[in-house]
Amino acid sequence: MGGTTKYFYYTYALYEIILGNEKYEKYKKGIIITSLLNLIEFHYSLSVKYEENRAKEFL
Repeated sequence: MGGTTKYFYYTYALYEIILGNEKYEKYKKGIIITSLLNLIEFHYSLSVKYEENRAKEFL
């Protein structure tokens, strides 16, 4: 893969990568593309599950 492959990270993919899902491991080596909306949704879902400060660590 190298790091030249581009992947669009949707919210669920971001979440699975943070949780350490091995099925998403190969996608960590590429170039990450996502949207502001996905980041907002990701932050919100982490804020619900964890504390606000902990959620900010992932962004």
